[in-house]
Amino acid sequence: MATRLLLILAIFGASPAWCEIYRWTDADGRVHFGDRPQGASAEQVPVREAPPLPAQSPALSGERQQQEHQRLIDALREEREAREQKRRQAEEREARRAQHCAHARNRLQRYRRGRLYQPQEDGGRRYLNDLERQQELARADAEVERWCRP
Repeated sequence: MATRLLLILAIFGASPAWCEIYRWTDADGRVHFGDRPQGASAEQVPVREAPPLPAQSPALSGERQQQEHQRLIDALREEREAREQKRRQAEEREARRAQHCAHARNRLQRYRRGRLYQPQEDGGRRYLNDLERQQELARADAEVERWCRP
């Protein structure tokens, strides 16, 4: 019992309200503060107590806690769905790119193998000259470059 009383007195005895603070100016004009007066010009400074801390907010009620939990679950679900949608879109883009790449490679191989021609309205063929063939090969090569490079 005496130990408790001593502990309580020590706690309350250390309160700044019980202390005396003094302020004085030295010969160089600097202001000093201390718990003991230094010289005749020392004056006591009133000590104000700090305002009490605001009361802690009570713990979330069960219903409010459930709402916060549900909000967190919903946010995580939306985030996961957005990631899944981005992943699916990326897979679709990659599949389209791979399909275009395969088509462009096949076209380039066909152009390199034989003579190129353009079909005519009457069912005949007009064969391309060397300059036209080189232009078509360059276009096909550019398509391969466009679709087959990552």
